[in-house]
Amino acid sequence: TEEVKEETERERAERQLAESEQKFRTLAENIPGVIYLCRNDASYTMLYLNDHVQELTGYPAERFLSGQMSFVQLYHPDDAGDIFRLVDEALEAKRRFHLEYRIVHRDG
Repeated sequence: TEEVKEETERERAERQLAESEQKFRTLAENIPGVIYLCRNDASYTMLYLNDHVQELTGYPAERFLSGQMSFVQLYHPDDAGDIFRLVDEALEAKRRFHLEYRIVHRDG
């Protein structure tokens, strides 16, 4: 019946999505760098962040994912203004962007 067919298609789509997510996580966790997905809000709230962030910042990923920490808090004061401006300009123009900036590590 049509209901059975829809259920089968939905199950297949869910399985494919789960497989795709697993491939992404495997790739993201094995790349020697920080990979993240964030909201475009005032603190760039993290939706996904791999564990390599601890090497870069001195803070575990859980602190960022729980909202206890934000990369915004770690921006070097001389770079912070440019980061917000460049991100906003790129998003408004709907174009890709690449940023390089300094952060302050947990140990200073």
